[in-house]
Amino acid sequence: MNERIIELMEKSFIRWEDPGNVSDYNAFSKLLFAELIIRECADIALREEHDPSDCILKHFGIER
Repeated sequence: MNERIIELMEKSFIRWEDPGNVSDYNAFSKLLFAELIIRECADIALREEHDPSDCILKHFGIER
């Protein structure tokens, strides 16, 4: 798996604070993870002059 996917996955944990509970916890947000990937793909598509699909696949280490 590409290192960038792992970085985006790590950014997708959100901290939940429960006032009635002594401890807080982190939860993985699937929606945030999807949003981060989509934003990264959009940024790549804006930068590239030729077919951005190949650049996106290469960026995430995925072969066609």
